[in-house]
Amino acid sequence: MRWFLITLLIAPTFALANVENAGIVDGIWLSHATPVENQPVRIYVAVHNNTAGDLEGTVHFRVNDDLLDTMRINALDGRIVEGWADWVPQAGTNTITVSLRRTELISTASGTQPVDVVTPLTERTIFIDTDTDGDLVGNQEDADDDNDGATDEEERAAGTDPLVYDEPPPEPVAEESPFARATTTPNNAAASEQAGLEALVEPGTARNVLERSTNVIKQTKNNLDDYRIDRHEITRSMPDTESESGFGTMVIKLLSGIYSAFLAILSWLLGYPGLVQLLLLLLLLYLLYRLIRRYGRRPDY
Repeated sequence: MRWFLITLLIAPTFALANVENAGIVDGIWLSHATPVENQPVRIYVAVHNNTAGDLEGTVHFRVNDDLLDTMRINALDGRIVEGWADWVPQAGTNTITVSLRRTELISTASGTQPVDVVTPLTERTIFIDTDTDGDLVGNQEDADDDNDGATDEEERAAGTDPLVYDEPPPEPVAEESPFARATTTPNNAAASEQAGLEALVEPGTARNVLERSTNVIKQTKNNLDDYRIDRHEITRSMPDTESESGFGTMVIKLLSGIYSAFLAILSWLLGYPGLVQLLLLLLLLYLLYRLIRRYGRRPDY
């Protein structure tokens, strides 16, 4: 009877000494499918627990046998938990090893007890490519490793290094003749408003002269419009003396109408500065022509 009781007490210990249904799930995952050098990446691993108790342990992450990081995990019965570590990979072939150590099984019947899991280790070998231009595409897959606009094949054919950024050659600047600069206008609208003599002066000077003359014409038109309005108001306020003056009043109204019509035509004309400038230019050319005809004759002897 005594040996039977001892067997019952130590039976759970032997049952929990080797855990067949817990350990690391086969495989290692990375946050980037194709990581490149010097770009941070996270390493993931999964631990499963299908025992009758809660499993605790420490996950060790190693890269090329160098310890990268550790993480304590707790997997409840029937659950899968993640473990992870951050890594900045270096170019070349790297072997990632993940192991589960210091595992303990927690059971309400026997308390906490150290155990050995059936799959305590997993590893993965991965090649990390160089990324010369930092575009997150390795040189083996990147058609332009230095990102200078010329493909690696084009640079090899030209004898340049595909891993060294080459500055693009400057674009040639076409020389502009003085005649082309004088006769070329920024747009079609400006060309239509440009008079013949304006092509013979510098663009800046012609523009300043046009702006000043246009401003003077517009200001004159505004003053003329104000004068017409004031005059119209004064005319309307004057008493009607047609019955007293007869023919004289009619003549005055006729002259006033002619004068008002002249002011209206002048106001309309000033509303088109380009037309006024053209008329002034024609008038200047006509006066110049008359002066040449008058004083340009050869004297008779």
